[in-house]
Order: sequence, then structure tokens, then C-alpha cells
Amino acid sequence: MDGLALWATLLGGVVALATIAKWSYGGLKPTPLPVYSARDLRQRLRALVIDDNAFTYFKDFKSDGYQITQLFDVTTYGEVEGYAQDVVILDVQGVGMKLSDDGGLGIARHLRSCHESLPIVIYSGDSYNIALDTSAVDERFNVAGDYADFRSLIDDIFQQLTDPDFYLRNFGEGLGVRASPADRKRLRKAIANVLVDPTKSVATPKLSNHALSIRAAEILRHCKAVSTRLHADL
Repeated sequence: MDGLALWATLLGGVVALATIAKWSYGGLKPTPLPVYSARDLRQRLRALVIDDNAFTYFKDFKSDGYQITQLFDVTTYGEVEGYAQDVVILDVQGVGMKLSDDGGLGIARHLRSCHESLPIVIYSGDSYNIALDTSAVDERFNVAGDYADFRSLIDDIFQQLTDPDFYLRNFGEGLGVRASPADRKRLRKAIANVLVDPTKSVATPKLSNHALSIRAAEILRHCKAVSTRLHADL
């Protein structure tokens, strides 16, 4: 090997090492997360309403381009489990009474226990009901309020579903163990990778606790369902 070739080889090695170092110390920026307009999100994501009466704003949401469906009751939890919907909107009264004396709140608690990162909204025309224990839900809304406010609430939830931190908001709650900053960082990176490309295989990160790893795997399943719809051709 002549002197010029040797220098070229050495220079290539230095560049490669420098690249590895940049990745190791965060010098290279990760692939940016996709950005979606409100219109994109309304067309791609799905809202499920559970109400024993006709949902007051159903036609309004449909007219504004939302993919919204309604169930008038839930008699088995299997009807609402899984990630076929991106937000669940629950009436407090009159639904799920065969499953729980707490009606809509009982459904919300069940969903939160098995689908930790799924957004849940409850609503009612009765302010007393809205004041009940609603720790299992993300948002509360009085159906007597303005449609524009309800629409803004759902748009905000849809937008938050494009942010990795939203999936981490309840991470580890109810398990009796606390997720460490390192656990959250590893899971956040995996979530971001899924949001960038749902077709690529993303392994559940190894976390400090087995129960947390199980929850992390569930969150990644949720994220993949959302991301697949976000990337779908319309």
C-alpha cells in the first residue's frame, strides 16, 4: 500500500470513529418525528363513543371529518379492549352496568388497568357525576358545554398521540414500583422509533423491573397501532 492509500485508509478510520463518538454522545440528531395537521389526524385516527343515547355531537364530528363510531352499551370488556380506537369517549351513566355498578367509570378503570396509555375521556350532563373519582381518565367534559371546546379537546389528544411523552404519562402507575429516569429514557426512544416507522421491528427495551417491561411492551403495541394508522395511505 502506497503512502497516499495508507493516509486515505487512516482518514476513513478516523471519520468512522468520529461518527460513532457523535452517536454515542448525542452529537447526531435522531430522525425527526413526523408532523401532522389537525385535518390529517382527524382523517387517520379513530374516536369511539360509548353512550346509551345518541351522542349529542356525533353529526358535528362527522361533518368535521372525524372517524367516529358509537356503541350504545358494552356487555363484555372484549368489545373495547385492543387498540382499534385512538380515544375512548365515555358517558358516565347508562353504559356497562352489566360489568360494573360504576357504569362508564368502571369501563374506564378496566381500560386503564390493561391499556395504560390509551386516552380516555368521560362526559356527562350532570356535574355531580363529573365530580366523582375519575383518576382513571385523562379528561372530563360536561356535554352541556360548547361543541367547539369538545372538538378542541379531541384535536389536542390526537396531536399528543404523536408525542412519545404522552405514552409515558401513566407509566408504571399502580405497579408498586417506580420507573427510573433510565427506564423512561429507554422506553421513550423505542416509542419515538415506532412513531417514525411502524413497519420496523422495535424490541421492548430491557428495564429494571419485569412488571415495567410488560407495561412497556403494551405501550409499544399501542404506539404501533396508532403509528400504523398515522402512516396509512388515504
